[in-house]
Amino acid sequence: MAEGKIMTQDGGDDVCGMYERRVVAFVDIIGFKGLVSSGKKEKILSILDGVRRVVDGINEKNFGDIDFRSVQFSDSIVTSAKINSNPTLFLAAIGCVMNYTRQMALCLLEEGVLLRGGIALGAMFHDNRHVFGPAFLDAYKLESEQAIYPRILIDSCLIKDFGTLFRQYSIRGNDGLYFLDIYHPNGSKLKEMLSDERINTYLSALEAIALEKMDAKALQRTQWALGMARSQWTRAES
Repeated sequence: MAEGKIMTQDGGDDVCGMYERRVVAFVDIIGFKGLVSSGKKEKILSILDGVRRVVDGINEKNFGDIDFRSVQFSDSIVTSAKINSNPTLFLAAIGCVMNYTRQMALCLLEEGVLLRGGIALGAMFHDNRHVFGPAFLDAYKLESEQAIYPRILIDSCLIKDFGTLFRQYSIRGNDGLYFLDIYHPNGSKLKEMLSDERINTYLSALEAIALEKMDAKALQRTQWALGMARSQWTRAES
């Protein structure tokens, strides 16, 4: 690869060979606690069912030589792929995490649900039930401390070390932070999900969310998401 270095050794983060080097996406459903407090059972179940379909689709699919998996706990979803020293598999692992995270964001947007998250690379343990490790914590901190708006931040170290690779999946915000680009197709599945009809559905869902009663911070986040979508998408005439 022209940029960066494929990291396959666990280095100082490893403890007794516990961890693997993985690229990980941690995403959280915005406003989920409010839904729980309001007792909107059907809405909660619909959201969780949508998440479960994406997670099950990942875990049931055969990705060949790519160790790619996902796990859900409550309103959070973790998706990761093991980094391989083979450059082709390295690129494929990155692509899996990026594209499936984008698909998840669009699927839930159709349900009127916004996501916030982070993407990082490093030492991590991930099986069918458990996730932990430094890379997971890095992704979690991006979501909880820096993202603020409904966006999935990409760790600045990844932009620095693998600029060209990660920039093709990202948009640079006004604050200088890079976040996952869910607005432009990259691959057949995303092209299907970004048809004119689907884009109209996403914009209508965002407009509906913006009309809901919410506090000032929630309204600011929603307006940011709607403004970003309107700047990237054009509503097709029916």
